Amino acid sequence: MKRQVVFLTGSAVLAFGLIFAGCGSNTNNASNVSNSSSSSTSDSSSSGSASTPPTPTSSSMSNGNEQMIMVTASNFQWTLDKTEVKAGQPVHFMITSTEGTHGFKIEGTDVNTTVSPGSDQTVTWNPDQSGTYTIVCSVMCGTGHENMKTTITVN
Repeated sequence: MKRQVVFLTGSAVLAFGLIFAGCGSNTNNASNVSNSSSSSTSDSSSSGSASTPPTPTSSSMSNGNEQMIMVTASNFQWTLDKTEVKAGQPVHFMITSTEGTHGFKIEGTDVNTTVSPGSDQTVTWNPDQSGTYTIVCSVMCGTGHENMKTTITVN
């Protein structure tokens, strides 16, 4: 009986340690980089809608009205190359992760996609109302997860 308790306790500690160590870790090799896009679509709402855009090399991205933002996710922070966009014009977010798996979510909208190292994502948002929107991580990524926030302003 005592052996079973020790074995179960040791197994639980080992399992917890493996789970905790894996949260937010980079398990992919950088040489395995591939491009994919999210398939998040839904109806338009007053706060904008998300859809899967064409690849950045397609001709539909060259009409001059689209806005592009490069986004990098690392453990517990977002880095955006722009933080202001214009209302009424599509915004294409090109999202990459350098560390761990993260969820890119714009609160108050239907934009929500997951990105992992080696699997870049592109998501399009059509903001139709001015304001400041909060971008959060929607995938539990470790001990700093709750602090993984930034804002984007729609003018």
